[in-house]
Amino acid sequence: MALNMAGLGPVVLFSSIHHRTFRGPDHGRDMTIPAYLLCMVKEGKGWITLGDVSEKAEAVGPGDCFVLTPGTALQFMLESGALECFLLLFRPLAVQRRRGNWQAGPLHPGGGGWPGFAGGLKPVKAPELLQDAAALFADTRLPGADKERLQLRCQSLLCIVLDQLKERASTAKASGLELSIGYMHRHFRSKIQLETLAEIAGLTPSSYSRRFKREKGTTPVEYLSRLRLHHAKKLLSRPDITVKEAAAESGFGNEFYFSRVFKREVGMAPTAYVKQNRLQSLTGGPSEIG
Repeated sequence: MALNMAGLGPVVLFSSIHHRTFRGPDHGRDMTIPAYLLCMVKEGKGWITLGDVSEKAEAVGPGDCFVLTPGTALQFMLESGALECFLLLFRPLAVQRRRGNWQAGPLHPGGGGWPGFAGGLKPVKAPELLQDAAALFADTRLPGADKERLQLRCQSLLCIVLDQLKERASTAKASGLELSIGYMHRHFRSKIQLETLAEIAGLTPSSYSRRFKREKGTTPVEYLSRLRLHHAKKLLSRPDITVKEAAAESGFGNEFYFSRVFKREVGMAPTAYVKQNRLQSLTGGPSEIG
């Protein structure tokens, strides 16, 4: 059973719900989303990027919910020891009435006027959903679970998130701070001046730094350094890249400065990280959603 959430338009079919914990102080994890997915963050915090590393990242923490679409490339950097989430997989359908008959078919991203089905990084705050998600997860583990009840509970969760996304989409405009973060993601390989970022945001350098710290929980310099380190880690996982090349490709001035920053933030030298990473690759593969 599937209820229409907006009259004529999209309906959703519940697939499954999972409880996952991603670990590591800076996971640097890449994965591809296998299905339409509602992610609800229970514990932990970090930064998540969709698609290419040049795209904008968003900070996520407890109570944040966002929708991802099939085939989305997802990367995240953890600031806490772990990121604990509920992952609700669902299938949206487009429903139309033709010649007196109802017909349903696959809903393409963004279809039916629901911006949430297009996916996106901007999360909505809905901590009240975590208890419902935990109950839904527990119910799916019960023998003989009522499928209609599971459908209704799934749709209830999605309706709350998608309604908030729809409301925000009608009024949302990119702030100067977000534009400056986008600039960092596009140009992190080059030297970036604080004055340039402040000008993009329409603020003075001191006001920009204070606002960045207040809204993002870190300074512009720390954010940029973390972004460069995240890219450097990905490069160092490749056997054909040297530490010197990784430093240059990630926007660090030289190999020695890169090594100091890397050891301070990661807790080990880049050469030791390379050895550890290659040892882990020989003893186990990447985890999957499901």
